[in-house]
Amino acid sequence: MKTIILLISLVVCCQVLNAQVDVKFNPSGGKLTEIANYKKSTSTILPSKVLPKFNLDSVLQEDTKRMELGLPFRYGYNFDVLYTPMNSGIWQVENGIAIWQLRIQSVNAYSLSFHFSKFYLPDTASLIIYNEEESFLYGPLTSRQNSEKDKFTTGPIQGEDIIIELSVPSKLKDKVQL
Repeated sequence: MKTIILLISLVVCCQVLNAQVDVKFNPSGGKLTEIANYKKSTSTILPSKVLPKFNLDSVLQEDTKRMELGLPFRYGYNFDVLYTPMNSGIWQVENGIAIWQLRIQSVNAYSLSFHFSKFYLPDTASLIIYNEEESFLYGPLTSRQNSEKDKFTTGPIQGEDIIIELSVPSKLKDKVQL
């Protein structure tokens, strides 16, 4: 009986660990060497999507009212956008690999998180998210992060200027959903 429980526990733990996403950062703010291992693009000029400015004082007043009503603490300020590899960013092809990049900026943000309402990566695709300074890396995300609901939400990624980079074999480019 103990053996069966131990085996079940090991299987569950392995599945949970299998879905974990690596997060690396340099507390001193210097570049991470790991980003060079994952980064496929050589492009230095990227098109940017700048998130709208918002009134921080107004948001803080709303938070005070929420606290008075006993509502939970707000995690962040939500922007509903529809940025996809088909309508935003830039594609380039190098040696049969299609590489898509998008820079997202939110002036004075401490960090940004992303919710992908559609998320599917083919087996050989890889997605990394990093800040402009290359001191923070989220990923790589792979097909292991695909879920039955085809959604994915990142943790906070430090910085106000974030780059999302996808690399996928050119022939599978149309299979990606972001």
